[in-house]
Amino acid sequence: MGSTPPELILQGSGTGTELTRELRINPDISHGVLHVAAKGASCDTDADHGVCHMHQQDWGVPVKVTSVGSGDIQLILAQ
Repeated sequence: MGSTPPELILQGSGTGTELTRELRINPDISHGVLHVAAKGASCDTDADHGVCHMHQQDWGVPVKVTSVGSGDIQLILAQ
Protein backbone atom coordinates (compact mmCIF):
# COMPACT_ATOMS: atom_id res chain seq x y z
CA MET A 1 0.00 0.00 0.00
CA GLY A 2 1.35 3.35 -1.01
CA SER A 3 0.17 6.62 -2.49
CA THR A 4 0.90 9.44 -4.88
CA PRO A 5 1.90 11.79 -3.43
CA PRO A 6 3.60 9.72 -0.72
CA GLU A 7 2.51 12.29 1.90
CA LEU A 8 -1.17 11.39 1.31
CA ILE A 9 -0.97 8.46 3.77
CA LEU A 10 0.08 9.49 7.27
CA GLN A 11 -0.32 6.01 8.76
CA GLY A 12 -0.99 2.53 7.33
CA SER A 13 1.22 2.37 4.24
CA GLY A 14 3.57 -0.53 3.56
CA THR A 15 3.12 -4.28 3.15
CA GLY A 16 1.34 -6.89 5.24
CA THR A 17 -0.72 -10.06 5.22
CA GLU A 18 -3.94 -8.67 6.71
CA LEU A 19 -7.15 -8.55 4.67
CA THR A 20 -8.15 -5.12 5.97
CA ARG A 21 -6.09 -2.02 6.53
CA GLU A 22 -6.86 1.17 8.41
CA LEU A 23 -5.32 4.30 6.91
CA ARG A 24 -4.85 7.77 8.24
CA ILE A 25 -5.08 10.26 5.38
CA ASN A 26 -3.32 13.63 5.47
CA PRO A 27 -6.03 16.35 5.60
CA ASP A 28 -3.56 18.86 4.13
CA ILE A 29 -3.46 16.95 0.80
CA SER A 30 -6.55 17.62 -1.34
CA HIS A 31 -6.32 14.64 -3.71
CA GLY A 32 -4.12 11.74 -4.76
CA VAL A 33 -4.05 8.07 -5.67
CA LEU A 34 -3.91 5.05 -3.36
CA HIS A 35 -1.81 2.21 -4.79
CA VAL A 36 -2.90 -1.23 -3.62
CA ALA A 37 -1.49 -4.62 -4.68
CA ALA A 38 -2.94 -7.92 -3.50
CA LYS A 39 -2.30 -11.56 -4.24
CA GLY A 40 -3.68 -14.81 -2.97
CA ALA A 41 -3.75 -18.51 -3.76
CA SER A 42 -6.59 -20.96 -4.19
CA CYS A 43 -6.33 -24.72 -4.59
CA ASP A 44 -8.67 -27.35 -6.00
CA THR A 45 -9.98 -29.87 -3.49
CA ASP A 46 -9.43 -32.84 -5.80
CA ALA A 47 -6.64 -34.69 -3.95
CA ASP A 48 -5.60 -36.78 -6.96
CA HIS A 49 -5.25 -33.93 -9.46
CA GLY A 50 -5.43 -30.81 -7.32
CA VAL A 51 -4.05 -27.64 -8.84
CA CYS A 52 -3.26 -24.35 -7.12
CA HIS A 53 -3.74 -20.95 -8.73
CA MET A 54 -2.19 -17.58 -7.90
CA HIS A 55 -4.36 -14.48 -8.21
CA GLN A 56 -2.88 -10.99 -8.27
CA GLN A 57 -4.36 -7.56 -8.84
CA ASP A 58 -3.18 -3.97 -8.61
CA TRP A 59 -5.44 -0.98 -8.06
CA GLY A 60 -4.90 2.76 -8.45
CA VAL A 61 -7.72 4.37 -6.48
CA PRO A 62 -8.17 8.12 -7.00
CA VAL A 63 -9.14 9.90 -3.78
CA LYS A 64 -10.33 13.40 -3.01
CA VAL A 65 -10.06 14.50 0.61
CA THR A 66 -13.28 16.21 1.77
CA SER A 67 -15.33 16.46 4.94
CA VAL A 68 -18.13 14.33 3.41
CA GLY A 69 -18.22 10.96 1.68
CA SER A 70 -17.41 7.38 2.53
CA GLY A 71 -14.54 6.45 4.77
CA ASP A 72 -14.38 2.90 3.40
CA ILE A 73 -13.03 1.43 0.20
CA GLN A 74 -13.73 -2.21 -0.68
CA LEU A 75 -11.57 -3.82 -3.36
CA ILE A 76 -12.51 -7.18 -4.87
CA LEU A 77 -9.75 -9.56 -6.05
CA ALA A 78 -10.98 -10.78 -9.45
CA GLN A 79 -10.36 -14.34 -10.61
